Amino acid sequence: MSIKNAFSFLIIGKTQETKSTPVFKNYVGVGSSYVLAVNPTKTELENLTKREVKTDPEYLKDGEMHVHFLVKTDPELNNGIEIINRLMFTLKDEFVYNRDQTSVQVTDQYGNFTYAPVEDVEAKKPLLDANGKPKKIDTKYRKARVGEEALVDFLKKYLSVPDAFDYANETWTLRTEAHDNRPAATDCKFAFEKISALCNGDVSEIKQALQYQPNNKVKLLYGVRTDENNRHYQVIASRTKLFMYNNAGKRSFDNLEKELKRVKEQGAYSNVEFKVQPLQEYTVEASNLTEEPFPQGGSDEMPWD
Repeated sequence: MSIKNAFSFLIIGKTQETKSTPVFKNYVGVGSSYVLAVNPTKTELENLTKREVKTDPEYLKDGEMHVHFLVKTDPELNNGIEIINRLMFTLKDEFVYNRDQTSVQVTDQYGNFTYAPVEDVEAKKPLLDANGKPKKIDTKYRKARVGEEALVDFLKKYLSVPDAFDYANETWTLRTEAHDNRPAATDCKFAFEKISALCNGDVSEIKQALQYQPNNKVKLLYGVRTDENNRHYQVIASRTKLFMYNNAGKRSFDNLEKELKRVKEQGAYSNVEFKVQPLQEYTVEASNLTEEPFPQGGSDEMPWD
């Protein structure tokens, strides 16, 4: 019996060393954070995040200005948690009207916002509420731009700009003189002088403002967004009244809880999980499904990739 030799040829192209996929954790809760950069360039992003960025960031597109704050949590104030993420605002050089165009949003030099009848605003009248009392707005006001209110709210909290108004006897009054450890209104100003330029790409006013308090921090609400493929992404709430001063106490946390509930009931953040609590690692809640969930593969992609 003869045995024939058999030869097998294996065709191999390029080989690579196996590497483990990095695990990116997500977090939920309120985190004390500070700004690293505003609308950073590709090079700045790579230097700050220590990651390769594929393309140059495009912040002004299709008539919308996207203001990106690259923020970082302070581990000493967040149980050792240190993460870098972005907080984004979208501006448009357009006025903000209600649905039937009868009211328009206005803002003053102290960073207050309200809606008022168009005809009253055009006539520059003092603005009154439904009870005929003065609204919390200075008599010198202008029409606000789309997205301006949330951005101003964030910056006022970050820079610790105090309120310029007092509330007594169900009436708002501008504080003309300092009292009870509250500064006079002249020390409470915050408003963009070149809002149209900002809406069209010029972030110099923001950068200048941040230079006044380079060591400041603000409390931000961190959450986790789940997409249609069950992938998870780290996000930060960017709506008005969802930011807190860094020294905020229990009352501010209670107000944050109420405001978060309100915006959720209106349909916002329907696919985002937030928790008003100290910042902690996000864990997927167990379900009664027999299938294993998809891996958390989304959070390793930064928004500018």
